[in-house]
Amino acid sequence: MTRYKRCSLIAIALAFIGHGAVAAPGADIRLGPGDRLRVRAYDWRQSNNELHEWPALTGEFSVAASGAVFIPLAGEISATGMTPGALADAIAGQLQLRIGLAHKPDVSVEVAEFRPFYVLGRVNKAGQYPAKAGLTVLQAISVAGGFLQRADMSALELDRQIDVARGEIRALTAERMTLLGRRARIEAELHDSLTIDPPAEFAQWAKTPEGARVLTEEKLLLDARRVALHSQIDALGQTEALLSHEIDAQGEKRKSVERQIGMAKKELANVNQLVAKGLVVNARQLALEQNVSQFESNLSDIELLVLRAQQDLAKAGRDKADLSDKRRAEDLAELTTLSGQIATNMEKLQTALTLASDSELRGPQELAANAADQTPFLQFLITRAVDGHMVTKVASEDEIVQPGDTIRVLRKAETPEKAAALR
Repeated sequence: MTRYKRCSLIAIALAFIGHGAVAAPGADIRLGPGDRLRVRAYDWRQSNNELHEWPALTGEFSVAASGAVFIPLAGEISATGMTPGALADAIAGQLQLRIGLAHKPDVSVEVAEFRPFYVLGRVNKAGQYPAKAGLTVLQAISVAGGFLQRADMSALELDRQIDVARGEIRALTAERMTLLGRRARIEAELHDSLTIDPPAEFAQWAKTPEGARVLTEEKLLLDARRVALHSQIDALGQTEALLSHEIDAQGEKRKSVERQIGMAKKELANVNQLVAKGLVVNARQLALEQNVSQFESNLSDIELLVLRAQQDLAKAGRDKADLSDKRRAEDLAELTTLSGQIATNMEKLQTALTLASDSELRGPQELAANAADQTPFLQFLITRAVDGHMVTKVASEDEIVQPGDTIRVLRKAETPEKAAALR
């Protein structure tokens, strides 16, 4: 391949993996907690003219409830409110700074899965749905089963909606309390505490049979894991004691063998003098030389045993430290997972509460409007997080839905002119 062709291929490859996500409809969508991101990082190795992918930075990462995403080597980076391209550039800059690279690596970020959006009000299937780039309000309503016709709203349907919403609230509340209890137990493990200190939110629920059961189970698990860890550490401590005793015993044995070697060599020296004078036969000299050789071999065996025991002793010490470090790493990883689960649960719980409130407050109004046969005009309200604040506005049916949006479809029993004026 010619140099020109090779450079052209390099340029094409870098064009595909340049900083940021590839432009697509909805590329200006802002990231937020709950989004799953697919990150890839590359650099060009001039030494062998190859494009090298960084395996440690290639994979899927979640935006945590705090709004940050943790990237290996780059650390924690705030992602809320950023576009995928801007986040890719931030990751590249952080990698360059931390690793000390001469140039920024090539980083790409694309959204593997958006956080959901929510549809409430006069739709057939209110709830949460997976977001997609470029989705309009009208398309979101069609995903939620379309508009709820007047004939579909009855007192029975209203009661059913309220019962379903209340049941969902109870289930999500129980799930949240279970997650909070588990988090409190893990935090107790991290602080090596004998007791679990659940949050204040858990206090009232702990008085119920279900809450008391969850707290009891978490306490039993805390005690069992603590006993198991300390049993393993104690077993390794006993191994260390046995190895230390073995080293001491072999040390005493070595001293004894060294004394025997000294005595045998002294006797051999005397016999050598007698052999030189012809007073002792060579057989006596040979026997003593064999004794010295055997003692020295025994000494080598003892030194080898001591060396192995010392290695085993060092390994036992490392294993003791590794046990605690491994348990702490497991707790930290589970704590991170729990934080995401608690944040997701809170979003679902807030949605269920909104659905219940919407059904209980607006349902009777809908029934009254149906009974009076009023001509309905619908308006769409979008509640969206803007700079950390929830903002509600009237939207048109062709407005683009952002991940995390809550869309309310409401009846506006006014003239068409007034309804249009609100859009």
